[in-house]
Amino acid sequence: DEAVADLRKRVKKYEEQYETVDDDSLSYIKVFNLSTKVMVNHCYGRMSKIIVPAIMAWNIGVRPIFMCRPGKTHSSVCTDEDDYVSYVNESDPSLADMSVHTRKKSMKGDMLGMDGLAFSLKLRDFIQKESAEFISRRTDISKSRNTGTSLTGITPWERPFPTTVLTSTMPRAVQTCRWAKEHDLVEQFSNLNPLDKGDFNGLELDQIQDIDPDWYAALEHDPFHTRF
Repeated sequence: DEAVADLRKRVKKYEEQYETVDDDSLSYIKVFNLSTKVMVNHCYGRMSKIIVPAIMAWNIGVRPIFMCRPGKTHSSVCTDEDDYVSYVNESDPSLADMSVHTRKKSMKGDMLGMDGLAFSLKLRDFIQKESAEFISRRTDISKSRNTGTSLTGITPWERPFPTTVLTSTMPRAVQTCRWAKEHDLVEQFSNLNPLDKGDFNGLELDQIQDIDPDWYAALEHDPFHTRF
């Protein structure tokens, strides 16, 4: 309530300085009630492609965001902090019981182990519970206040999970959220894949510092332009 009161107070101050534009021969964009309504007049090119969609995306709604790493791989496969395979215990007898195809995928870290599969199911239950509670809270809010994003502020969800899951293209990451994939809730983005460390693949930064101190010094000096 304090935040809303502060917002209304600032809007009132803005209104004292605003001048109403009613000349339709001009180019202008009018925003009503925090993008509940957007009026665009004589806007073309870059303005219409970039700025207008950004303005239409404004909202004062609250949405929870959860982040997690992929589930645990096979017990004989270890991954580093960037989710790359750093060690494989090829002498593990459980690998010998797998088919050639399954064994290759497991040793590459492309498949979840038993713990990883159990984590995937727990993650499903957690997201379902949190989503239901969020929608319940949002519904209660909409009864007393317009959120400024739509008439009700509520998206009419008919699917079991009122959420969207963003994942990398790594097989074990996709497998971790396979329950969401079954309901077409998953969007895969290669931008979410771990950084390719090249020759340093599987090594932690402190190990890289010991192996190649000159490269590590360059990384510390200019991390945005230093490449593996």
